[in-house]
Amino acid sequence: MTASKVISIVREPMFDAVHGTDTATRVQVHDTDASGPNVAYAVDYEPTSYHEARALFQRLRLTDVHGAFVDFGCGKGRMLLLATEYSFGRIVGIEFSQQLCDTARANVQKYCSSTEERVEILNEDAASYELSDDEVVFFFFNPFAEAVMSMVLESIYRSLRRRNRQVWVIYNNPRCRALFESGGVFLKVDEHRLPRTRAFVYTNVGTDPRSVRSLLPERRADVPGAGEATERVGADGCTPVRSSSSGR
Repeated sequence: MTASKVISIVREPMFDAVHGTDTATRVQVHDTDASGPNVAYAVDYEPTSYHEARALFQRLRLTDVHGAFVDFGCGKGRMLLLATEYSFGRIVGIEFSQQLCDTARANVQKYCSSTEERVEILNEDAASYELSDDEVVFFFFNPFAEAVMSMVLESIYRSLRRRNRQVWVIYNNPRCRALFESGGVFLKVDEHRLPRTRAFVYTNVGTDPRSVRSLLPERRADVPGAGEATERVGADGCTPVRSSSSGR
């Protein structure tokens, strides 16, 4: 283990202690109030190392990006807090647990010395979120399985077809990375090793989103809302397993 990783692990407990926030504790999906057909695809909340996240932002030179930052499955909002230190025009958290949304909003109030008007935390299923065309940085920490990730990626494609622009995807613990690497839009440009995981960085430079075919067939019997059957997430956090109900 490198010296920087050791420093990251040592510093990690200090974040909440210094700021009075609640971001470090892991939360299992079944301990939240999350509900709906896609809860079967959800993954437990676990925060990204704040030290490593800052290092990654600096490495990607995002300090001068003025578009919007979106965290899909923001949980308690640690990445939203760190994003307030940068020049993003808007900072959006998507989280389908009202309980975690409330915690994230309380954390924003504690972390920011004044009301941070750029931050918006939406209690919404990521699969139904329609992107705004000013959103340019998308963060994922393995928040859900392939069925939902496919729909989120299709929403990104739709936004790029409306307004072609450079965007970045930061994907921590990229279990469903094949979706990004097979669509013909995103190119992996960086890989950052964190204490327990690794983050892949993708961008769409040099690609034309208008030529990309939809990832979603006209009818998907295996996705909640498209048919009667549902699935649950397998042990790898991404591969769906057939199930007769939509809950856990």
